[in-house]
This record gives sequence, C-alpha cells and structure tokens, in this order.
Amino acid sequence: MERHADNHRLVYLAAIVLTTFLFLIQWKWVEKAQQLERQEMLIKLQKWVPDIALAVNGLGHDYFHGEQIKVEELDLALVDSIMAAFAQRASIETPIHYAIFQDTVNGIFLSNTNVYKNQLLATSARSCLSCIVSFSIVKKMERKAGEDDDAFSKRISEAAEHQYYSPVKNLKEPEGKIIWLAIFTPERSLWQSTSLWILFFSSLALIIFVLLLFNYLIKSFSNFKAATKIKEDFFNSMTHEFKTPLSSIRLASSVLRQNPQAEKANTFFNLIEKESLILENQIDRLLDLSILEHNNLKLEKERIEINDLLQRVKQRVTPLLNKSQAILEIKSNEKIDTLNINRQHLTNTLCNIIENSIKYGGNKVNILLSINPEASGVQFKIKDNGPGIDSIHHAKIFDRFYRANNGNQYKGKGFGIGLSYVKTIVEAHGGSVRINPEVKDGCEFIITIP
Repeated sequence: MERHADNHRLVYLAAIVLTTFLFLIQWKWVEKAQQLERQEMLIKLQKWVPDIALAVNGLGHDYFHGEQIKVEELDLALVDSIMAAFAQRASIETPIHYAIFQDTVNGIFLSNTNVYKNQLLATSARSCLSCIVSFSIVKKMERKAGEDDDAFSKRISEAAEHQYYSPVKNLKEPEGKIIWLAIFTPERSLWQSTSLWILFFSSLALIIFVLLLFNYLIKSFSNFKAATKIKEDFFNSMTHEFKTPLSSIRLASSVLRQNPQAEKANTFFNLIEKESLILENQIDRLLDLSILEHNNLKLEKERIEINDLLQRVKQRVTPLLNKSQAILEIKSNEKIDTLNINRQHLTNTLCNIIENSIKYGGNKVNILLSINPEASGVQFKIKDNGPGIDSIHHAKIFDRFYRANNGNQYKGKGFGIGLSYVKTIVEAHGGSVRINPEVKDGCEFIITIP
C-alpha cells in the first residue's frame, strides 16, 4: 500500500516538473514570438519608408533641396496624413512616429513626438529626403541672360509637361544639407500582444487538459489494479469456500459407500446435510451478487408487521448463534407496528450484518439489534462488542468485494459482497446505511429506512 502511494507521489512529482517545464517553454515562445513580431515590423517599415519619403518630398521639393532649405516651413499636418494613409495600407495598428532631421549635431529635428527622439535618430527605417531629385519633361528652354539657378528651375517647373521625383544614391549634397526621414513604432509590451496571449493561454489550457487526462488515467489505472486485486481475492476465496464443503461431501459419500453401517450413517448424513447447507448459503451469496449488478433494482414492497420481520431474522441466525455461543438481544419500539418494505431482502440485509458480527466477533459475542423511530423514518442499529473494524476501512467496507480482513481471507469469512448487498438493498428502499465511527468498543451499523 505504501509502495503504491510512493509510486503515485513520484508520478505526480514528475507531472509537476513536466508542467513547469512546458510552462517555461511556452513563456519563452511568447517572448521569442514578440521579438520576431518586432523584427517583422522593422522589415515592413524599411520596405515602405522610401515610398513615404517620395510622398513627403512631393509636398515641396524646396523644403529639402537648395542652398536655402525650408524644412522648418513644412506643414507637419500634411506629413501626418501621409503617415495615416501609409498605416492604413500597411495594416499597422500601433502608433507611427516619424522625424525629419539633419544628421548633424545642431541640425533641425521635426517630429510628431518628443518621447522617441533617440530611437528615431538610431532607427534603420530611414530614407534620404535630400537624395530625391526632380525630373521634368519640357520643351527645349534656354537660360535667360543673368537668370540664376532658382529662377531657371522655377521657370522649368512651370513650363514642364510632366514632373516626377526619384531617389538617387550617393547624391552629392552641400555639406550639412543631408535631410533624413525616419519612422519608428514603439515596441509593444508583452501584455499588449493580444494574439500571442490568446495562443499562449490556449496552449496552456491544452496542457492542463492533457495533465488532467493524465491524472484521470493514472487514477483509473490504479483503480483497475485495485479492482483486479480484489477480484482475484474474491475468486480465490470463492474457490476455497466451494472446495471445502464439496470435499467434505465427497469424503462422506465415499465412506458411506465403503462402510454403510447404520450407526455411522447418521453422522455422515448429518455432515453431508451440514456441508450442503453451507454450499447453499455460498450460492445464495453469489445470487446476491447478481442483484448488485442491477443498478435499476426495483423492489416489490408490502406492509408487514415489525415483529414478523424480527422473528424471521432471529430464526435465520439462531443456528449460527448456537454454534458460536453468541447472544442476540432485540429491542423494538412499541410505536413501530408495520413497515412498507420488501420482506425477503430486508431480512437478508439485517441477517448479513448480524452474521458478520458472529463470524468476526469471536465466540460468545453479544449483539444488540434495536429499532427506533426517527424523523427521517425507522432506524435499525446493530451493535456488537467484538474487535470492531479499523477506521481506515470505514470508507470502503460497502464496496463490492472489499474485505477488511485480508490477512484471513481463506478461512471461511465470505466473499466481501455482504455489505455491498446491504447498501444496495437499503438504498433501493430509499434509505441509508453507515458505520458509526464513534463506537470504539466493537462495531455498530445504522440503517435508516424511510
């Protein structure tokens, strides 16, 4: 018993360790998934930032080019609208922060945030605004005498049939005139990753379900082993209980056949009759077992006198009382005249408990059967002054095939179905049966019939 308990503890300890290990794996998976999500976002921003730079450059080429750049005059509300359109196209739900800046110590810095300045200056999702040049398709035009570059460019733009912008790599700009567009999305905290947590808790729920299933299988296997052991004991006990009277009957028959003397015949006939009665009682026990197999047992009840029931019980157990020199005392309450019960099965129920007191109580055991009215019905109490039943067996003594005296299982002590039969019959009457845990000297069963 202790060995099985130790094995169960080891199994549960292993399950706890496995659960902890799986939980840590899941947690690391969430953290890794968040890192991959951040990397995917950065790749997406790097992909889109050149297109955004072209759109921002289209707000005014002069903002980012020429000797006198005019970045400070840029309307950031227009940049905000470009960012919003980009976020919608790219299906980005997190806030997008941007900055337009010169890559110098005291250069300009325009942004829609002051919180993430360092991140914007360091992000790799950037594109050069001043590296975007303007291409115009115009008819042949000549520079006017004394016309400067700005005036000539303005005249070209006004006369252009088509104009577009394009980034040019390694474009040489005057020193200090390099203008960058950088975009950045703040990293979401672990608790903001709703989709990740849905997956995490779903997998965690699956782990818990698997562990509960594992626990159920362990308990089922343990119960199966216990049931197998009990059933083995039952068949071993049944074999012994049948073999002993059959051997006696066969021996008596053989002696009678070889030496049929009249003076010895009665002795062997009595032996055959006695052993046949024992065998019949054991067969009755097996018939009781067949009753237990019917969970929907319905009893045919009739109203009988309580004295008639008690008389039948006493008549049944008298041979055992005489053999063991036991004493049965019956106390009945005058207020109880009749009961609506199944006569045969309730008689068997009371006899079962009294016979157990005789078998396990030893010689000259005193048994008291008392009947009293209760608010919930009629209460039968069967008490003896025998050795009693250890409290560790109280929870299982009504289980089928369970026997508290395993150390004495092959000495005519029954099959372990008597109390299970008692419980089945009492509950079929709508009542209850229990052992009184407060009785230390002997044993007391309490049956309540409504």
